[in-house]
Amino acid sequence: RDWDKLLDILKVGKTYSFPPGDLCIYKPDLAAALEPLENDAYHRIWPQLRHVSTWADGHASGPAEHLLARLPGIHLEPKGLLCTEGVVSFPYRGHWPLALNCGYFEFEDEQGNEVPLQDLEVGKNYGVILTNMGGLYRYRLHDWIRLEGFLNKTPSIRFLGKKDCVSDLVGEKLNEVFVDQCLKAIGISGRGLLFPVRTPPHYRLLLDPEVHSPANLAIALENALAQNPHYAYARQLGQLGPVQVFWTNRNPIQTDFALAHSGAAPLSTQKVLGLARLVSH
Repeated sequence: RDWDKLLDILKVGKTYSFPPGDLCIYKPDLAAALEPLENDAYHRIWPQLRHVSTWADGHASGPAEHLLARLPGIHLEPKGLLCTEGVVSFPYRGHWPLALNCGYFEFEDEQGNEVPLQDLEVGKNYGVILTNMGGLYRYRLHDWIRLEGFLNKTPSIRFLGKKDCVSDLVGEKLNEVFVDQCLKAIGISGRGLLFPVRTPPHYRLLLDPEVHSPANLAIALENALAQNPHYAYARQLGQLGPVQVFWTNRNPIQTDFALAHSGAAPLSTQKVLGLARLVSH
């Protein structure tokens, strides 16, 4: 479906609005060259492709699995935790060791207590506090990580999600890490997006049009979200309505990006999340 759409755009042309200007795509010669290729014939387009490095942690794990399924025989390597403020971890022989030479790292547990590096415990979740080489001092990255183990004596960590992406319509306080865990529990991580709706207060799950979900999906998601006591209490009081499930004619992540961009947020700053940044009406 997307392959045919791509060919049509190249043949006929299409203009995209990317302020401050427009981008016009019209390449009939390229369409003619690509048309004989099958949608999944990646090896004919990139004959030397052997390795793909991409985001594959947190809510990006679902799209990464989908990508890997489309690229059989290719080695997919999840990136470490890289951010504007500094490098936190990097991939190395199946581990993601802390980048100890890139800054001074401190951590805080789920209760907000500071934890020094030497006291980290395997299997526990932490927020990262970074002092970098440029002089940025004790900056909270708002990233949740889990300590997976050690490479020799260096902590090996995996990114879980954004700590500061929180939706709070009536006091339910849903954060992106928890929502991603809920979506994984019902088998749609990376293929759906949970939108908070202000009037009347409730949540709306937007699904990729290609997702074939199980029956009673809304009930399953309600049960998962109710593991958050604040959400469960708001539902019991009637402050929040039940979750609604919709299939969209476009990828829900693209929908979220478009909404963020229309709100003047730079498109280059957007990341794949399971919880929408904006409240719809």
